[in-house]
Amino acid sequence: MKYRTELHVLEKGTGPILSKVGCTALRLIPTGWPHVVNKLSLSSPDEGNGVDMLLKSQSAASIREQLFQEFPEVFPPDDEVLPLKPMKGPPMKIELLPGTSPIRRYRCNTIPLHWQDKVKAHLETMVQKQIIERVPQGEAPEWLFSMVVVPKAGTDEPRVTVDFSPLNPFVKRPMYPCRVPAEEVAQIPPE
Repeated sequence: MKYRTELHVLEKGTGPILSKVGCTALRLIPTGWPHVVNKLSLSSPDEGNGVDMLLKSQSAASIREQLFQEFPEVFPPDDEVLPLKPMKGPPMKIELLPGTSPIRRYRCNTIPLHWQDKVKAHLETMVQKQIIERVPQGEAPEWLFSMVVVPKAGTDEPRVTVDFSPLNPFVKRPMYPCRVPAEEVAQIPPE
């Protein structure tokens, strides 16, 4: 898809701005936006972008298969588990109040028998994705919290969670200074 538009250079611009006409021409928004809802049309269905591909598909299974083929880096094969990409920015850090000693929960929660294999497979997948790591044999971590397995909403599938609530009283709460809306609006330069 090609689209030509006039370019303006702004001295105090914070980023690129695309007009409503440009967004409509690139089919980012529908014609008549914001008044038209749920109306899809194709001027030339052979242009081959992802939206056109999905609109030509009929079943959810074929849409899924086409997405998997078009974006293999996002959807690895079912038998392949890729580690998550590292997040940008500094690592997350939870600051504790001075004098806090490690918290350990020694009693294990029971997992219903019909979920045990699924939970074990889920934990193994999380290890492969480098979300969690194994504790070496014979070592006991300083901090130890309970894993809680609950049903996912509307299904009988297990959801694996960790109960960090015993830590809450010892977390130092960061302060995020925020101005009131009137102060924020006053910072907008006049045109």
